Amino acid sequence: MRERAKHPSQAPTIRRAPAEGPEPDATPRIEDRRPRSDAPLVLDRYRLRRRLGSGGFATVWLARDERLDRDVAVKILPRERIVGGRFEREARAAARLAHPAIVTLYEAAVDDEGAYLVSELVHGATLAELLDAGRLSDRDVVRIGIALCDALAHAHAHGVIHRDVKPSNVLVPERASTSTQLARLTDFGVARILDSHPAHHPPESLTMTGDVIGTAAYMAPEQAQGLPAGATADLFSLALVLYEALSGVNPVRDLSSHPSTPTHPGARSARRAGAYLPPLRRQRRDLPRELGRAIDLALRPRAGERGTLEELRTALVFAGGRVADEPGVVAAPWPQRTLTQRTPIPAEVDEPGVQAAIASHDDRHEGRKRRAATPTPWPRRALAAAASAALTVWLARRVPGVSPLPAPLIGCLAAALVAALPRVGWLILTAALAGSLAAHSRPGAALLLLTAALVPVLLSPRDGPTWPIAAAAPALNAVGLATAWPALAGFAGTARRRVALAATGWLWIVLSRPDQGQGLTTVATLHDATAHVLRPLLTLGTPATCAVWALAAIILPLTRIRRSPELEYIRTAAWATALALGTIATASLGGATSSPSLGAALLGAYLGGIVAIVTRRVMALARGHQNTERLRPDRVA
Repeated sequence: MRERAKHPSQAPTIRRAPAEGPEPDATPRIEDRRPRSDAPLVLDRYRLRRRLGSGGFATVWLARDERLDRDVAVKILPRERIVGGRFEREARAAARLAHPAIVTLYEAAVDDEGAYLVSELVHGATLAELLDAGRLSDRDVVRIGIALCDALAHAHAHGVIHRDVKPSNVLVPERASTSTQLARLTDFGVARILDSHPAHHPPESLTMTGDVIGTAAYMAPEQAQGLPAGATADLFSLALVLYEALSGVNPVRDLSSHPSTPTHPGARSARRAGAYLPPLRRQRRDLPRELGRAIDLALRPRAGERGTLEELRTALVFAGGRVADEPGVVAAPWPQRTLTQRTPIPAEVDEPGVQAAIASHDDRHEGRKRRAATPTPWPRRALAAAASAALTVWLARRVPGVSPLPAPLIGCLAAALVAALPRVGWLILTAALAGSLAAHSRPGAALLLLTAALVPVLLSPRDGPTWPIAAAAPALNAVGLATAWPALAGFAGTARRRVALAATGWLWIVLSRPDQGQGLTTVATLHDATAHVLRPLLTLGTPATCAVWALAAIILPLTRIRRSPELEYIRTAAWATALALGTIATASLGGATSSPSLGAALLGAYLGGIVAIVTRRVMALARGHQNTERLRPDRVA
């Protein structure tokens, strides 16, 4: 189950509520059991077979195109709400759109019974259904957002404004051959088609919650006021969809339903028009800062200040490899914190510099509270303790006399110290071991140990529990599987942590490997340590290999494709091959260590990839991913 952060002032740990309850879409599916020839026929060619969904203004049917012998989706709109000229004009505009992330419109027509929009039938489920069922991860949401950015950019380039971007109008196909087909946007222009009598039907009346055509909870402020809606209105709606998908909160809906909000539609719209929505990272502190800023920018109340679709897409692409890939349902936030509106900025001081200063102050304030209250998760403490114990026992056995106590006992003491005090304990432990090495006439080994201990401290100064974990890299190297370490480092939660673990692993291999008698436990004098180990670290090969391993650890999470295991296997194999060849090529450039053999490098890299795939499957099973309620395949938005 996907994990999302609670509000920092309430609970610093991470929790995720399980997916419970009935299927998100409670609309009954009415089966048409009449013979094929007796089923309703519309436009003299589309035989209606089953109703897929309905709302206050339209009904969607699964139909059979008897002329072309194919299944289609037919949306039937009430005739009294349609003005022929506008309907045809909007339908022609929507039919011009040809994009992998847009549902294709085949035909639009009006008769005495109603108006009909005939489109392709996409097998899948709506974004709203998948979010309610806990089937999507943060990374899925980000990739869907990228596809929707491309779809809207294509539509805007052709002069078409959607005006009704919302989760129920986003269809996620069961199978997607390319990244651009991860999501399909439908119902282009329907909101404007139905808004045919603005004098009699104000915008609020066209957007009752649950209707097929839309909901006011996803409208831009200017659209809610009845003003013309342009490309920035679609940008606002898309950002709001992403905000809700990532946080479980729709701040516009919460603001509109706040007890102090006037009930009159005009007053409600006026309140929304001047409201600054709470920043996304106030709900989810674990999300990348760049992603939060881009979505917050797109949600500004003034249309001219929202940026562009390209800016939002860039932020989504940047965040794709930095967000979690575990599915789940967002836990309900605490309303007294998450539903609080950001204090409006007076017009006389509404300058970009002032806004940035206020936002920066809020972020720093929230960050300080979270850092002060967040404990270190016990699994990371346990890993740090185990790595510290293993390192201590290894040194005690490789260097006789380095410890006055038996190796197992000193290992247990080291584990307890690091588990209780991850940062201070690690520094005390390595200082004590280095002092013991120096006291036993091994100042060179003491220097190498201190150097190895300080490497993770410098690379990740605030992440104390991960400092000792890289000790597993030399252990893998001892059995010829060194290149499996980047795969293990790739399981770290953030890109920064993955980089630090991968780079530290290679540096520790160089410092501890007894190539030609020059390693951590074999070097005695300071001259030997400096000339034969530390100086070669400054050559090109060592930093180049560290960069290869760090890049491999960052890229590994991107190889996962839950909907296509075969493609995931191919990507992981390509990743392992590139890692092995890159390690051999860069390691041979330096003099600190010899390059691993091709067979050992490939074996370690492929084994690491297999471990990554198996671990993903086991974690998915443990979270009950395969027990999630199966959604119907022939659903259209």
